[in-house]
Amino acid sequence: MVRHSLFTNSEVERERETLQSRGRKVTWLTPDNQEIEAQIPPTTYPPRRDTSLLAEAIFSLGGGRGRKMLEIGCGSGVISTWANQRKWQCSACDINPYSVAATRALFSNHGFPPEMVREGGPGEGANSAWAGDENYDLIVWNLPYMSPPENDAELLGPLEESALLDLEKGGTDSLLLNSLQIIEPNSASISHTNTQHPTEEVALNISASAQTQQTSFMGSRLLAKDGLILLVHSSNENGREIAGKWAKRGWASKIIHSTSFADGEELFVLALWRAFSEARVEGVSSIDSTNRYLLEKGGRLGSRICAIQQTEGRGMSNNKWETKEGSFACSWVLHDGMQTQFKPGQAQLLAGLAALKAINFLTDSKVGTDKEGICKDAEIFQKWPNDIWSRRGKVAGILIEGRSDGTKQTIVLGIGVNLCEIVSDPSSASSKQNVAHEHKYPHDSLQNIFSQTVSRKELERTLNATLASYFENPPQQILPAEQENIISQTDSSYLAEKAQIFSNLTHYLHHHSKPLFSGVEVKPTDINSEGELVVTHKGQSVAIDSPSQLTWPHK
Repeated sequence: MVRHSLFTNSEVERERETLQSRGRKVTWLTPDNQEIEAQIPPTTYPPRRDTSLLAEAIFSLGGGRGRKMLEIGCGSGVISTWANQRKWQCSACDINPYSVAATRALFSNHGFPPEMVREGGPGEGANSAWAGDENYDLIVWNLPYMSPPENDAELLGPLEESALLDLEKGGTDSLLLNSLQIIEPNSASISHTNTQHPTEEVALNISASAQTQQTSFMGSRLLAKDGLILLVHSSNENGREIAGKWAKRGWASKIIHSTSFADGEELFVLALWRAFSEARVEGVSSIDSTNRYLLEKGGRLGSRICAIQQTEGRGMSNNKWETKEGSFACSWVLHDGMQTQFKPGQAQLLAGLAALKAINFLTDSKVGTDKEGICKDAEIFQKWPNDIWSRRGKVAGILIEGRSDGTKQTIVLGIGVNLCEIVSDPSSASSKQNVAHEHKYPHDSLQNIFSQTVSRKELERTLNATLASYFENPPQQILPAEQENIISQTDSSYLAEKAQIFSNLTHYLHHHSKPLFSGVEVKPTDINSEGELVVTHKGQSVAIDSPSQLTWPHK
């Protein structure tokens, strides 16, 4: 696809001719093999490949069952009309009055109220002006994302061609993001007079406070609390930045459908939802171990507790992990006994990848990123299975622990991150006071690496979103057709990211020594479907399932 210059003299003349035309009729085939005939007026975007891609994603949700849907940028109106036929209560909007007229006519022809189609869209005044006063269960938008096609046979004029281009500063999707006010529960706070594990009385007080905060989370007018957003975009720069931009505002995401063009450009449907919207959120000034607290208390999937200071934190193999003021420590419930059991090896690697993505999103590490936001020429990288490292030392540690009472299993994830600057003298008081670290390893901080400050609140919100992207099923259980037989969200996420995880390990090995197995240096060759590290040892391929089997020397 080539980019055209818009509104040259010849194109102005072509636009005049287009506006004077009567348009044309098209017949669009729906995912359930129904035909919808539509009149396409001048300047209105006709059904194309991206239209069908979005429709396939909607189709995977099943019938509407009376759920409320909003289509932004409805164009010809075929998707909204088809959605109404599938028992969605569908409203639509578009900034192009010709498209509004076309969609209203199509609604009327099929027996649906034309007043449900409005002129306008995100960024065009109050939400109620273009979306009404509803809380929608589903919002879809085939965003402007690419250059005009080379083939002029599509009879698109310059106005239609300009509508294909994402010219909005920060991306057109930002208009919707800014229209969605998230009412976040603030972390319930309590200060402990000692650094021991909270007593049952204290825990109950936290729980009551957290519950009050949780019930105040009602979402914004426009999208229901458990609502889902589907955005169509391409693999260009603006498309690659959507996931990170929304994660920093608390939104989980997952690519659920995609298609590719011959020139290598990819279109994808990105599902977005509010991360762990039903979870309990707690905050403490000091605690012995955030992991230990959640293992005892439990909670719904995604429930979390964040601490300013952690006095008895642990790393792998019972190594001590100290968290002092100026660093970050938080734990999440990943398995509450109600979800399909996942493989611990997979979960640990996905958690590390989520932490890596969150840090890259917050530090605007854009150079060499793919559409999922991972830096190919990274300043930080993931070491198998649970650490985030820079070239100089350990930046973050991840620990997954589980507890079972015989009938129910609780699994929690703890993440500790060095936020603050590390002074050159490791014996200085300020270094010991402000740095979280595992004593056996050299350490580094985000401030040292990126020369910028990342706040604890920003990291908590973004981490919560990237973790939910892997460990929480999107609302309404949407799954791409090719993954319908995959049992769990975790399995699906891990299989999609396995190659990326190994690539991150390769970056780590480029800057650090190879691991030792039975005292012999070995070469990692793969990470298998169980999350085990595959190495070559004495000419044999060996799968390592526990970090205790390896020694990692450091330069």
